[in-house]
Order: sequence, then C-alpha cells, then structure tokens
Amino acid sequence: MIRAFASWSHVVDHVWKLNLQAALLAVLVAVVCLGGRRWLTPGWRSILWMLVFVRLVTPFGPSSTFSLGNLVGASFTARPADVHTVEATLPNQETGPVGPQIPVESEPQLSVPGIETAPARIGTEMAEAPSRWSARNACISVWLIVAAFLLGRLGWLRFQLSRYLSSLDVVHQGELIRLAESVASTAGLTRVPRLLWGSSQCSPAVCGWPSPVLILPSHSPVLQPSQLRAVLLHEFRHIRAADTLLTWLPRVLCATFWCNPLLWYASRKWHEERELSCDEWVLRQIGQDQKRSYLETLVAIATNSSRSTAFELTASIVSSYAILERRIVAMKRFRPPTRTGLIAGWLLTLLAGVIGLTDAGQAPNEPAAEPDSASVLATSTDQSTAAAPKQQATDQPAADQQTTDQQTTDQAAAPLVVKQKDVEVVKIGQAEMLKPKIIFAQHAILWEGNEILTWEELRERLAKLRAKQPVRPYVYHSMGFAFKDIQKAASEQEANEGLNKTIGETAEFIANNQFSLMSFLSRRGSGAVDRIRTEDDLKISEARSLKGRVVLSDEMGRVAPAKGAQVVILPLGEPCDLHLRDGKLREPEDEIWYETNAEGMFQADPASLPFDPVLLYGDGKYLTLILHEYGYRIINGQLAASDATYELLPWTKVTIDSGNLKEHEQVEIWMRPEGAHEKFPGMSMGWVGRGDRPVVVKLPRGKGSVAYWTKADDRWTDAEFRHPIQITADGPTKITLPPLR
Repeated sequence: MIRAFASWSHVVDHVWKLNLQAALLAVLVAVVCLGGRRWLTPGWRSILWMLVFVRLVTPFGPSSTFSLGNLVGASFTARPADVHTVEATLPNQETGPVGPQIPVESEPQLSVPGIETAPARIGTEMAEAPSRWSARNACISVWLIVAAFLLGRLGWLRFQLSRYLSSLDVVHQGELIRLAESVASTAGLTRVPRLLWGSSQCSPAVCGWPSPVLILPSHSPVLQPSQLRAVLLHEFRHIRAADTLLTWLPRVLCATFWCNPLLWYASRKWHEERELSCDEWVLRQIGQDQKRSYLETLVAIATNSSRSTAFELTASIVSSYAILERRIVAMKRFRPPTRTGLIAGWLLTLLAGVIGLTDAGQAPNEPAAEPDSASVLATSTDQSTAAAPKQQATDQPAADQQTTDQQTTDQAAAPLVVKQKDVEVVKIGQAEMLKPKIIFAQHAILWEGNEILTWEELRERLAKLRAKQPVRPYVYHSMGFAFKDIQKAASEQEANEGLNKTIGETAEFIANNQFSLMSFLSRRGSGAVDRIRTEDDLKISEARSLKGRVVLSDEMGRVAPAKGAQVVILPLGEPCDLHLRDGKLREPEDEIWYETNAEGMFQADPASLPFDPVLLYGDGKYLTLILHEYGYRIINGQLAASDATYELLPWTKVTIDSGNLKEHEQVEIWMRPEGAHEKFPGMSMGWVGRGDRPVVVKLPRGKGSVAYWTKADDRWTDAEFRHPIQITADGPTKITLPPLR
C-alpha cells in the first residue's frame, strides 16, 4: 500500500470515492464507445469497459491533473456533519530538549554566553467522540449486509457449479478429442481443456482457471461435426483471452458495490463485447462463406437449450436472447479490423487510463484559484498559549544536551513548568521565574505575540515584574529589526558593526544575562511580524479569512477534534527546512501558522501579507502542513476557500536502536512524506544519540535518511554518511542504526 489510512471511516470514504470515480469512468467509456463504434472493435471496447473495474481494485495510482479524481476528491474530505464534540482531555506530555540547528537559510546565528535553556513543554488536549448510530453508519451497515449476501450467493453458485461438474462424464470419443486438439492449436492453447458431457439441453460453455473445462451437450441434434468446430473455436477463444478468469472481477465488484447501477451496466457491456469479440475472431478463422452456418448454429443452440443456475458463472456461447440479437446484427455488419481502428483503440485506451486510473493531481480541499498574497503572525483562534519558544542555536546536539540535563537533574530537583496568563512560569523552590516571549520587530515590540508595547512600556513592565519575581524572557529579533540600518552601511564591516550594536542595545535593555534565550527569527517568522504596526494588524480579517476544522479518528472510526493542531503555511519554492519535535514545530516562532481551538476549528488569514521576492517565494502560492502530536496532514496547495474538515493521518511510532553509535556520534532523522509536493521542505524529525535503551520517534510515512554527526574538539561536524529509511503502512516499527562507515 502506498498511502496510509487514519481510520476505518477513512477507508470507507476512500472506497466510495473510488466507486464514484469508477461510475464517472463508466459514463466516459460509454460515450467513447458510442462515438468510436465505427473504428473500435469489440476487443478494444471490452478493454475500455474493463478499465472501470480495474479502477476499483487499484486503490492508489499516479497523480494527474486530468484525473477524474479531481472531481470527487473534495466531497469525501469535508464532512463536518460527521464530527461530534465531547469534553475529554488527555494528560499533557513533555518533550525533550532541542537539538542543534543546521543552518539552511541565510540567517544570522547569535550565540550569547551564559544563557540558561529549558526544555519546552507542549501539552495538547484531544477530545474523543462517543460511539453514535448515525444515518451514515446505518447506510454503511445496509451496504455491507447486502454486499455480504450477494458475495455469499456467488460463493454458493461456485459451490453448485463444482458439484455439477463433478457429476458429469468425461468425453472419450477419439474423433471429438482430435477435433478439439486441432481447434486448441488454432486458438493458441498449449493444452486441450478437459471435455465433459452435459445434459442434452445445456448450452456449450467453458469455466475454470487455470484448468479450464468445456461442457458440451450430449446427444444434441444441433451440434453436427460441421458446426462443432465453430463452437469449439468460440469457446477456446474465451479461454485464450482469460475470460473465464476475468469474468469474476465484474461479478465480485458488482456484488460489492451493488447500489451502483453504472457498474452493473458496465459488467453487462463487458460480457457483451467479449462475446462479440470472440464471434469476430471465429468469423476470421472460418471465413465469410461460413457466416450464415455459424449464425444458424447460435440460433439453434439458443432455441434448444435451457438456462440453469449452475451455468450462471460460465462463459456460455449463448447467454441471453438480448445479447444474441445484437451479436447477429454485428456479425451481419462484420468488417475486418483496420489500422485506423488499431491506432484509435490504443489512443483511446491510453486516454481513458490517464483519466480514469490516476489519482487527483491536487490535494482534497484545494481550490483551483490561488490568492495573490499570504503570511501572518502565528495566531491562535482561541488565544491559547503558543508552543514553547525556540532554543538557542548551538553546536551541541540534543542527546548531548540530554546528558547535561540529566546531570543537572541528579544534583537538584527538576523545575516545574506551568503556564500563567500565556507566560511561562518556572517554579524553583519557592521562587517563580517568568519567561515571557519578547519579539523586536521592524515597527513594533510584541509581548507574547499578541500585545504591542513601546520601549518605555516594555521597560516599565519588566521593572514591575522583576520587583516581585525573577524574569528571564525569550528574546527574538526579526530580520527587519536587525537589518533596518544595514542599507546605510558603506562596507560589510560597517554592516556587521551596526548589527552587533543593534543586538547589543536590546541585550542591554533587557539586562545582560537576564534573558533565557536571544536569537533571530527566520525569513518567514520575520515577515509575519515585520508587517505589524498597530493592534489592528494582530486581528484576523473576517472578510478574507479561511476557516476550517482539523479532526482525528481512532481505529473504531470515531472522529474527535484535534485541539492544539498547528496549521502551517509554507511559501511554495522558498528554500527552507522544517524542524519538528514530538510531532509539533520545534521552532514555532520561525513559521507562519495558526492553532486550532478546543473544537478543532482554526481561522487563517494567508492573504494578510503580500508575497514579495525578498520575504516569500512563489507569487502567492503556498503549501500547507497540519501538525498534531497524534497525526499530520500534507496539503499540496492552499487551504480550501470554504469551511472544510481536514482529517489527520497518524504518525508511525518507530523504535530507534542506537546501540551501534559511539559516544561522540549523533544522528538526525530527515523525512519526506508520501505524496508531498516536489518543493515541499525537508522535515527534521529529531536527534538521537547513543543510548542503552531504544527511543521511540514519530515519523510520517514516506522516504527519508538518517544523517550522522561526529564530535571532535567540542564541535559537531557532518560525517557525510546517510542511512536511507522508508516508512510504509506495513512498517518497519523498529530501526537499528548501523555503525558509522
């Protein structure tokens, strides 16, 4: 399987999406066969009808902008009526320390000595939906019950046919066997099918694969030696074309999707075209002068034979009077196939395959038009606390930090991290240390991302807070703030001096060594805050905003809102990488994202900032990534213009055995999710160091690699060794890292 399903409900939706796509393909094939009946032979028409059933047994195919899946994809993704909300909460989970940053963008890296770092805490609540008996569940139950009955009936008919065949006598007449051997050679069969005598009223028929059986009426006055050869040619052609095997595909799928009338029509047309195809082949073998004799034989068989339920699963030479009438008309108009018909058959079959057997070229809920602008400040619709700030960039990987943190923990009790009025509070003994987030943007100073302060107001607030308790904020500088005077510099040295002066002023303003972190925002994070001038810029425009809902499903198909999910906007084409930790953004301040509330709802405003060549790429186009500690969703395009529900795919929990690593080695896990756009950024899933016990990481399904790093002279360097990995629906759930080569 190429893709993974989040739940049984997701499987049902996908199956019915294929059912609808097959129905649309059946309509297309009917139009093609009607318009091309002058050039298409029955053989080509039967191939076109078989594509309808092939679509149902190939759940996934290559993406195409011409696919019929583009017409049906969105209707099975947005199902807000199926989502129920109840109050339930899972306990918060603590994530580990941050690993090193690998600079991939042209961003300055600031290192300030004496900085205290603390692990970020991300707590996300997930509501579980109760089990309810809805109209949708009732319809699915009726569908499954009827399908089970029809499939059981097919099994019973197969059992009856087997019993009937076991009661028949084997043909021993030498003359008939020699005739069958001659006809089998003409039909291209390597061996003669087993010949059995049926009743005198039965119709000649073949069944079975790979050991086919031919049933002939015993003591029939219709089948004389001169007529028997044409009958054998027709039946042996069915065997040569594998019709006895392929006939099961339409029958089983029609029983499964019994409520789709277009499938029953496609099955009838396929069987009809197969009979016409065999008739045409027989006429080419016996010659036009024997056409009348062959037609009279078919009519005589139809007149003297009786239909039995045991023959329902066989390829009988005469199945129904309605089909026989069309066969007679078609044989009267028979013309040998032409080169034009051959070319038309190939082209139309290829076209139908591209349109019908491919998947949607765009993600569900992705509208055709794309806006001219995007980018916003990371905003929560319920004003809940954003994820913890980014840690300072250092040359020390995560596992090495874990060792240091463990040593510190052994010496003193670990501090308790809580949230108070959207400000991180660390309790150390009886003292409470506040760690607010302060962003120095180009036109404003932001407190916790949702309040604008002046320099004097910031000074007064810090003084009041520090009079009561310790305060060591997280300090961020946007690129617009840091480089606001860089254009006035006459040289690179003067520009660097100006940058250091700007950063030094903020460090002195906050108070040297009285901050927990001081860093720069990325290009995307800077663009989101550098546009802010007034309080109105912090608000989301109701007129142009996009609303949506993010949900999770469990194995029972129950759907629940995904509280705290991050809807990330990624400008298309911008060279960047994403760094995750425990399924969420490791550095949320560096991204443009929105957070869902307790009902899983979010309100995004990607048109709040014009795209420009300096800030963002792609002329307003962007990709979307939804992250939650329990799942993720890749959208190769923009958010839906109307309300839509986005169902998350679950993370794959993979156990990483790092026992082969040495003490001075670390690895970073990179993944590229399945189905992601070719310009989708790389995703760093975390760092792993040598450990006595395996660790569990959350990975998306797709391909990736493990990058090895080594430490020498207190510096970590890339060992330039990559170990490829691939995560599918079938695993693996455990990866043993090989030693560094």
